[in-house]
Amino acid sequence: MDLSGKKALIADQDANMRRILRVFLEQEDIVVCEAATAVEAQAVLASENPHIIILDLLLDGREGVVLCERIKKDPATRKIVVVFFTEVSAQGDIKAAEQAGADLYLIKPVGLNDILVKIREINPV
Repeated sequence: MDLSGKKALIADQDANMRRILRVFLEQEDIVVCEAATAVEAQAVLASENPHIIILDLLLDGREGVVLCERIKKDPATRKIVVVFFTEVSAQGDIKAAEQAGADLYLIKPVGLNDILVKIREINPV
């Protein structure tokens, strides 16, 4: 699936990680928005209507799961593809993300091309 022109929100506290993902996604002609906190992510979500959210579970502590749950419960945003891209590998956290409605859970490190392959498999609207 072609992701060109799709809009992605990168929500991660780590500015360096956001920059790396931004550069990579923009090379694929994906429009990128960024947020460093859950509050920023909510604001960007409302104003930019992304197709994909790449989310760190540890955003503002563990707010990534709460944000995912809000997105998936809201009829206006539930079709957004939520991809957790995080260092957290504990089974309890993975299960919490799945229960919140995450479409994909990737544990760092993951090759950037692998992220795109997985997102294409999900087929964002």
